[in-house]
Amino acid sequence: MLGFSPLCVWQGILGSGLMFSLVAWCVRLKGPLYASVFNPLLLVLVAFAGSFFLEENLYIGSIMGAVLIVMGLYIVLWGKGKEMEMKKMNELVSSIKSVTNNGAIQVIVTSNDATSTISNNDNNSINVASKIPSNK
Repeated sequence: MLGFSPLCVWQGILGSGLMFSLVAWCVRLKGPLYASVFNPLLLVLVAFAGSFFLEENLYIGSIMGAVLIVMGLYIVLWGKGKEMEMKKMNELVSSIKSVTNNGAIQVIVTSNDATSTISNNDNNSINVASKIPSNK
């Protein structure tokens, strides 16, 4: 019989639960791409941890593979950043088009001290009118 302590079982259960919770949080926060991209990075961490803690040998192939994994991770994250940048630009352009197609815009700001009206006419000039009550 192998003989293991209940502490090892609890550590495995808690570690797996923590990992599952972190992956679910990451998927909810950033999407499934980020969670799946970081899984190969674990191989790199395990290789270096085995070398450091268990005195295993690191070979040149392992190091080259780790470098390729990190480069691939960087390329995917760079591409995702560019994609999100383009998505924000497209949303901005579409919101600008929807605003210009509606014609005149009127914004009214009211407070205890003043009432201001800002209106955009069809010729895209902005007129500002303000009323400030006198405190006499």
